[in-house]
Amino acid sequence: MSHISVVIPVFNGERFIEASLRSALEQTHPPLEVLVVDDGSTDRTRAICEAVGGSRVRLIRQDNRGVARARNAGIELARGDFIAFLDADDEWHPTKLERHLEHLQEAPRVGVSFTRCQYIDEAGEPLGIVQKRSTLERVSLEELLCRCPVWTPSAVMVRRGVLEDVRYKREEAGRSEVCYFDPEMLSIEDTELWYRIALHTPWRFGGIPELLTRYRLNQEGICAKAIQAADEGTRFRRMWDKVKDQVKASAPERFGRLERRIWAYHWRCAGQKALLYGRDDAFALRCVYRALASDWHILAEEPYATGMILAGAHAQAVLPRSALKGARLAAQHLLLRSRLHDRL
Repeated sequence: MSHISVVIPVFNGERFIEASLRSALEQTHPPLEVLVVDDGSTDRTRAICEAVGGSRVRLIRQDNRGVARARNAGIELARGDFIAFLDADDEWHPTKLERHLEHLQEAPRVGVSFTRCQYIDEAGEPLGIVQKRSTLERVSLEELLCRCPVWTPSAVMVRRGVLEDVRYKREEAGRSEVCYFDPEMLSIEDTELWYRIALHTPWRFGGIPELLTRYRLNQEGICAKAIQAADEGTRFRRMWDKVKDQVKASAPERFGRLERRIWAYHWRCAGQKALLYGRDDAFALRCVYRALASDWHILAEEPYATGMILAGAHAQAVLPRSALKGARLAAQHLLLRSRLHDRL
């Protein structure tokens, strides 16, 4: 029997951790273990995990060191042949682990298996929006760089050997730590890992067509807080500069042809997230203009998606906050639907 370890990083997740944890424990293919890495929570997270999971959950507590280090701690302690990631505000369909296992057994060259996502609100209700158009087979480096179909770590199960192939040790202040996710990445640590796997290993990425991941639009989540941070523009650029340097060093010819296009898509993505997560200033508009300045062809390649984000960014920049609050749900629907109308 193949063994699966589930790794759930959490920080002050009392609102959603019970639903997430139950979705992991109630799988048709039960996991060997569920490792909840409590990243210094000060709320009722620990008590909820103990009450819901009991002996089926390994609760690991560490000082607040960030989501990358929390996932790394879980991976290091995991005993499974496969590692499945679940964020503490997302949920799984009951057959998710079973389908991942079938997929990886049928495709021995695939190392990273991912599913499509269904979007839910903070109450757990479906928003009627799904991640539909995404590449599922033979995902190229170019697709990962420009329009990564791996929407969230919660959609992923990976072979343990893949993570061992990209692990490294990092020294800081006289301490050595084992890294899988890069702890210096404050908001795109998952994307950086996917690139590293694609660049430095022979493993392939492959997708499952079913909607088996429930992705929560959570205003208190890691992504939302990162986008809402006042220095997000600087942080975003700094993180992507680091990723860019890694990719450029490993695949200079391919990167050189794509550099402007890559920046265009990533600045557009930052603008979209700023709109979705309610950053009430002109940051989204600045992002969209940076995207178009990087490569205006994205407007021709994906006119609906780019046009919707551009229109939303203009509206957010000029409308009063009172009007923005009431219009945000409608904007979320339009922006998310824009991902479905253009080919990736």
